[in-house]
Amino acid sequence: NSKQRRNRNKKSSDAAANAPPPLTEEEKQKLEEKKRIAEQKAAEEEERKRQEEIQRAIGEAKQKREEEQTDLTRRVKEACASLEKFVEESAQRKENRNQMA
Repeated sequence: NSKQRRNRNKKSSDAAANAPPPLTEEEKQKLEEKKRIAEQKAAEEEERKRQEEIQRAIGEAKQKREEEQTDLTRRVKEACASLEKFVEESAQRKENRNQMA
């Protein structure tokens, strides 16, 4: 037990002896500046990704709107053609009735 305790004490004193000296104020400031720059870059990258996502969503919405508009235009044209056909057929039936009378 005492041998283990001595080994633990020796290891901790070795670690303390091998530990780097405390940082100077200038080193601390440099580290803080590096940290601040890294955080700023991370925030800028996050904002860039957010803006890309917004632009992608806008593009998808525009495309969907264009597709819907194209579909509506096609349906209106079909409805107009159907109505024209109905009017022509009605006129033809009326003319046939008049000829029979």
